[in-house]
Amino acid sequence: MTDILLDIRNLHVSADGLPVLHGVNLTIPTGETHVLFGPNGSGKSSLLATIMGLSPYRVTAGEIWFKGQRVDLLPVDQRAQMGLGMSFQRPPALDGVTVEAFTAAIGSTALLEAEASALDFGSFAERDVNVASRAARSNGGRS
Repeated sequence: MTDILLDIRNLHVSADGLPVLHGVNLTIPTGETHVLFGPNGSGKSSLLATIMGLSPYRVTAGEIWFKGQRVDLLPVDQRAQMGLGMSFQRPPALDGVTVEAFTAAIGSTALLEAEASALDFGSFAERDVNVASRAARSNGGRS
């Protein structure tokens, strides 16, 4: 039997009282990666925001299960503690905020140290969050 990482069942969602998702079903087994493609306005971001429990999205029918636990009734922080998260397609640069300072602020210093060490990325923690290296900036964004 395959372990299911994410299981979305007949999901209906509204935002500010307007229906935005209608009967979405999606099953992602552990170890698989899925990519959502579609035109603007097709519901990709609405689905992701709903999975995270972000306002103004409200589940009106259906269920969202993550690692065998129903999450659509949980607050955002509990979902994040379980490992759910989102990232931006084009994340904002935080010039002056190092990766190390950011991970300390969210309580992940030990994880950063372990991962950076395993990948031999020691100096990575000293970089500003999502800011291109000086070499890349002076080369038109190409590194």
